[in-house]
Formats: sequence, structure tokens, C-alpha cells
Amino acid sequence: MSFAKRMKRNKVKRDIKGALRTLKQADRADGQVMRANIKQELNDMAIELTTAHNLTIIFFLAAYRVFGFAEKRLKRLIEKMGTQIECIKGGYVTVREIEQILAKEAHMNIEHKDIKGSHDRSIKWRVQSEMTAAFLISLLDGWGYKKIRLERVYDEAARIADGLTKKEFTMKDLEDLLATEAKYRNEAMAC
Repeated sequence: MSFAKRMKRNKVKRDIKGALRTLKQADRADGQVMRANIKQELNDMAIELTTAHNLTIIFFLAAYRVFGFAEKRLKRLIEKMGTQIECIKGGYVTVREIEQILAKEAHMNIEHKDIKGSHDRSIKWRVQSEMTAAFLISLLDGWGYKKIRLERVYDEAARIADGLTKKEFTMKDLEDLLATEAKYRNEAMAC
């Protein structure tokens, strides 16, 4: 075999090895990106679930304090809210459309804020706006409550949330209060 042929064959082998090395590095990088995306999605889902869980407790405690909702009505409320959340998640209705319905039918205007900030904070605000809209429209739809009653329960929920912020009580305290006084304990609340 001639020297030129040997050199050409060695160059082809080096090129193939380099290409394989590049492919392996690209595969490793793709795997790292995929794992990072999965980790971020799981973190986002955990934030959404925690926020939804906490808001459910706050809203249910407010409904108990203002309207006397106990186990039976709270279960009905969670079913109605679940339907509303599914409609929002499915894209059948937006939070803004629900807010417009509340403004038109219940004469209640909800201040809508687009909060800039961290990724986690934006997820919390999105979940809060979805849960608030679902809670209020469920009370309007299921019990026919209008402006005065909706504002009373919304203000009570704000007072409860403010107490949490000021560390007057914990979420565990609220869960226990809801379980003992309103006789409501959801399986999801047993976290």
C-alpha cells in the first residue's frame, strides 16, 4: 500500500473518530438539557400544586367563616372549582373572561396584576389568579352569590393570607382548623 493511501485511510479514521466523539458530546449535552428541563418542569409543578393547595385551604376557610360552609358544601365547591380550573387549563376560558363575567353578572371587579419577577413568583401569581377566578365564579354559579357576598368572602381570604404573611398562624394551623371546625379534610390536604 502506498504512503498516500495509508495517510488518506488514517485521515478518514481520525475524521470518523472525531465525528463519533462530537456525536457523543452532543448526545451528552442533549441528555443534560433534557434532565434540566425535566427538573425545571417538576419544580414548576411542585410550586403550582403547593400554591393551589394553600389557596384552597385559605378559600375554604374563608367560605366557612363567611357563609358557614361545612363538609357537604365545601365538597360541592371543590367540584365546581375543579371544573372551572379544567376549563382554564384546557383553554376553553381564560381568567380574563371569567373576570369579565364576574364584572358583568356580579358587578365585582377584580384587580388583575401582571407581576414581573422571578420564574417561581410568576407561576404563583398565575395559579393565584386562576384559583381566585375559579373560586369566585364557582360561588356565583353554584350559589348565586353576587357582589356583596363575593367581596365579603374575598376580603376574608385576604385577611387570612395577610395573617399567614405576618406569621400569626401557619398553613398547618389552618388545615387543622378547617378539619375540626368545618369537618372538611380532603385527601389532597393530608400532605
